[in-house]
Amino acid sequence: DKDSFYFVHSYHCALQASYSRLSIEFNNLDVTVGVRHDNILGCQFHPEKSQKSGQKILTEFLRM
Repeated sequence: DKDSFYFVHSYHCALQASYSRLSIEFNNLDVTVGVRHDNILGCQFHPEKSQKSGQKILTEFLRM
């Protein structure tokens, strides 16, 4: 609830496969913001520009 992340684009990823995903609701649209499949992790935002919140995400990526 207290973290915020830097999004710069107006498009989003529409998944057709059944990956583990994290999503948010934005403008009444279910937007995928993160995916995981086996050892592949991805995000639709810029963790490197998201200050402390992004640092937490990158630290967790490394921990995994």
